[in-house]
Amino acid sequence: MRNDIEKIMIGEEEIKGRIKELGKQITEDYSGSDLLLVGVLKGCMLFLSDLSREIDLPLTMDFMVVSS
Repeated sequence: MRNDIEKIMIGEEEIKGRIKELGKQITEDYSGSDLLLVGVLKGCMLFLSDLSREIDLPLTMDFMVVSS
């Protein structure tokens, strides 16, 4: 599958690091609040699950489907 990729612009480790930073910032910003993460299916599933693991707060997740 990766044979058709000409250039990787943002590497895996950089993405993982940024998700950790976002999780930490969300934890700080929403401490003491009810947190609901909402993602647009289908593309958000892996990102939202990775992000939710980095947030150190009780949270709920929901998803919505949209079409153009």
